[in-house]
Formats: sequence, C-alpha cells, structure tokens
Amino acid sequence: MISLVKIFSIVTFTSVFCFGQNSINEIRENYLCAHKQKCIDRLIVISNFNLDNPLIYCYNTSAQIMMISNENNPYKKLIKFNQLTNKLDSIVNNNYSNIEIRMLRYAIQKKSPFFLGYDNNIYEDLIYINENIDFQPHNIKIYINDILNTLKNG
Repeated sequence: MISLVKIFSIVTFTSVFCFGQNSINEIRENYLCAHKQKCIDRLIVISNFNLDNPLIYCYNTSAQIMMISNENNPYKKLIKFNQLTNKLDSIVNNNYSNIEIRMLRYAIQKKSPFFLGYDNNIYEDLIYINENIDFQPHNIKIYINDILNTLKNG
C-alpha cells in the first residue's frame, strides 16, 4: 500500500511540474500572437489554471487588459482599465525583480493610449529589463528581446 501511495505521489508531482512548464510555454506562445483575438482568448483560458503563480497571474491580467478594447462603454473601459492596471502594478511591486513581469507591465504601458496616463514606470521598467536581460536563460532572453523589438517597431 505504501508503494502505491509513493507511486501516486511521484506521478502527481511529475504531472503538475510538467503541466506548469508546458502551460508557461503555451502562455508565452499565445502572448506572442496576442494581436489575434483567439490568442488573447486562449491566453486567458490557460492562465486561469494557475493564478497563484505571480508570472501566470501577470499574463492573465495583461490579457484581460488587452480585452478591454472589446468593451463598448467608455466609462466601463476606464474603470476596468484602472482596476486591472492597479492589479498589474501590485503584481510588479510584489515581484519587483522578475524581469518577465516587468516586461509585461512595460508592454502594457507602451501600448496604452497616452491620455490614460499609464506610463509612470515605462522607462524604469525598460532600464531594469536592459540591465538584467543578460542574466536570463537563453530562451527567455530571446523571448523578451522579440517582444521588445515588436514594441519598438510596431
């Protein structure tokens, strides 16, 4: 009986770990194609499964911010934007040294309409990203650089 419990525990742990790795990769893939509505929709769905992970929670919040453009009522848009950007800032403040989280806030601030005034940390985040990107694993460095280049050119 004890060996059965051990086997079940190992299988469960391995499944959760692999799902976590696969889900963050899938989240990143959908973030890269977020100019398509289906990618934003998918990003929200797959990120809903692990909102206790700050990085995944930040992707979820970023995707919800991207969805605001679908709202018709300007007042509701503004309220939702303010709520979600406050949530995004809170995630960053609690995970200040996470370069990917800082990159997500930078991207939202870079793409936000100037009249909303959501650009207080744009230069600070970009400086942090540029100063720390060389310390990231190769795949994350390429991923972040791709996003930064897209934001610069688009």
